[in-house]
Amino acid sequence: MKPLKKLATTMGCNAMQFLKPQQPNILNYPHHSFSLKFKDSELESAYRRSLYAENVKQIRAVFALFAILYAGFGWLDAQLEVSYLSEFFVIRYAIVVPTLLLVFGLTFWEKIFFEWQQVLLSFAFVISGVGISMMLIFEPLNLAYYGGMFMVLYSGFFLIRLDFYLSTIGGALIFFTFFVGTLLAHGIADVQVQSMLMFYALSVLIGMFGSYFIDYYTRRNYLLNHQVEEDKKSLEHRVHKQVDEITQAQNATIFALAKLAESRDTDTGEHVARVGQYCRIVAEGLDLSADDQMQMPRHRFINIVSAASYLHDIGKVGIEDSILNKPDTLNDKEFNIIKTHTLIGYRTLQVVREKNPENQFIQMGAEIVRSHHERWDGRGYPDGLAGREIPLAARIMAVVDAYDAMRSRRPYKQPIPHDEAVRQIVQQSGTHFDPMVVHAFLTQVDQLEELSETYQTHHLTI
Repeated sequence: MKPLKKLATTMGCNAMQFLKPQQPNILNYPHHSFSLKFKDSELESAYRRSLYAENVKQIRAVFALFAILYAGFGWLDAQLEVSYLSEFFVIRYAIVVPTLLLVFGLTFWEKIFFEWQQVLLSFAFVISGVGISMMLIFEPLNLAYYGGMFMVLYSGFFLIRLDFYLSTIGGALIFFTFFVGTLLAHGIADVQVQSMLMFYALSVLIGMFGSYFIDYYTRRNYLLNHQVEEDKKSLEHRVHKQVDEITQAQNATIFALAKLAESRDTDTGEHVARVGQYCRIVAEGLDLSADDQMQMPRHRFINIVSAASYLHDIGKVGIEDSILNKPDTLNDKEFNIIKTHTLIGYRTLQVVREKNPENQFIQMGAEIVRSHHERWDGRGYPDGLAGREIPLAARIMAVVDAYDAMRSRRPYKQPIPHDEAVRQIVQQSGTHFDPMVVHAFLTQVDQLEELSETYQTHHLTI
């Protein structure tokens, strides 16, 4: 038993390790060893673009503050009457402050600054650092300059988001300037000079390590978010695919049931298939935002009305064959019986709807089944609804059903030409049909004619 228990434990641990989400590691992505930049230029550009908006605000704040402080300390030098006031004046106001203001101004020119951001920031970092280093070389006992040096290094390594390798190069250049200048001006025997060099060197080393880890973990977090987005897109794609497959299966089942009901009406032929496509075409031509009945996204309405239209005559299963397939004109009694197919179909769908009250497809199917023979002027059946009282899907179906009936061959009539069918529909706009739907019908009339002719040709071939 013990070996089996051990095996089960091992398998469980392996399974948990397999199921555990893998944290993205920058080392697993192709990158440059020293700079940490991604070798994939598109990924690198996307990474920089994702940080730009936040970074540029921080950069502006830092550079504005530094320009003020650099200039303000010049006033303090004058009050303290430092020995090299004129030289420091040139360093501050002729070199460093103009550089800071130039970069600050360029941050508002996004096209240029985004492309040259790292170069410009590196240049400003080095100029500011060399400037404060020169002042320290001339005035090694002025503690305010050490504070300034620390602020420059801290900003270059941490605040202005320089790439690790650029901040490292910049920090090294600043320290090299300070080191060489100090040796030339004071030598290295002085303990105070040694302490000063050690402090400077440690500050730069700490900054380099800190900059590396900030750059590394910022890139790592970006990869994590990037992976999450990719996984999300993949999941959405799979969900949409599954939904599409389910929808197609559902539509195929509904179509088969509608065809079964239609098979008892020998005159209608491919009517169910045609009206589904006609409804989609007309719905695509509608300005759905203009209809106050719209309670769903446009694409969803178009998909549902196309599929739900298959059900429009499902109530004919309850009509006697002798009436349904009568080759001659129906008398008043027979016509009144035919009209009941709207209520028969509606009651059937209502049973389904009561069990699925949130199902928009069943709801729209019920609306089409009951109201597709209503008229815009209120003289239709079964309820005598008028205008926008009639559900939008049923108004679309009314136009489509009439167009298909006119364009179809029946034992007692020949199909009406497309132009004549369009003319009759336009003539009945505002009486039988919703003018808005008729307008959409006219905008899509070429597609409707092409599809109708395809079915006509298919019918003749058969």
